[in-house]
Amino acid sequence: MLLIASVFYVTFLPTMVLVIYHITHKKPPETFTFYSMRITSLVVLANPLLYGLSNKIYRIGCWHVLKSIVQLMFCCRKVPVPERLAGIQVECNSAAGGIPVSTKATRSHSLK
Repeated sequence: MLLIASVFYVTFLPTMVLVIYHITHKKPPETFTFYSMRITSLVVLANPLLYGLSNKIYRIGCWHVLKSIVQLMFCCRKVPVPERLAGIQVECNSAAGGIPVSTKATRSHSLK
């Protein structure tokens, strides 16, 4: 979790410098503006990789989605849900805006 937060702060730091430029009514250099927006966009690419490295269920789900997309693009057939994901239920907290709060396996086998 610390790694994910650290990557977010490092990639968002150039945007905060731009905000400070605008508050002080100074115009930032064009190259700095260009690269700071690109660096801030890197968090979009980094998040799935970081979550995939830290969470096995997320990694399995992402792999299934990627396989589904590739197979639908080239084979036009439905991809079956992996056995490891078939018995997982995600409980969402409606007070927290639908954020998943826990997962539990309904089948007798574990997610090893």
